[in-house]
Amino acid sequence: MIRKKFIFLLLTSLLSVSCSVETLSYNSRVERSQNPMNLISSNKLANETINTMEINVEQIKYISDLTNLINVFPKFHHSVVNDEVKNLKVALQAYIYSITEKNTKQKRKSYQDYVKSYRTLQKIKKYMNQDEKELLDRYLTRIKANVNSLEYIS
Repeated sequence: MIRKKFIFLLLTSLLSVSCSVETLSYNSRVERSQNPMNLISSNKLANETINTMEINVEQIKYISDLTNLINVFPKFHHSVVNDEVKNLKVALQAYIYSITEKNTKQKRKSYQDYVKSYRTLQKIKKYMNQDEKELLDRYLTRIKANVNSLEYIS
């Protein structure tokens, strides 16, 4: 019984020493200028980084949700619907790009294109079967919520 405890303690201590040695050797290989602690300790660099990067976490969340929805948007049986979905995707991608580039003129134009495609899809969905209509509604609702949130933020 004592022998098992001794072996367990020996293995545990060897493992912890091994991991700490690997960490030390990794840290010694990293140049001092690349060390994150040196970057943080430099107040001047940190303040400049904060001032130049206007990070809005909510905006990033909504943009990533929109991008995800664009990528996973399903295909439908009607080619007219698929063509209009393609137009909607292009308008949303232009909208996202204009937000990240802070181009208000392009943002306005891409928003109008998005609204036009959205309305066209709302008119076309009358001719779809119930399952596809519900699926399209689910995606359009999420897209509209994210776009409206982005409009409110920016």
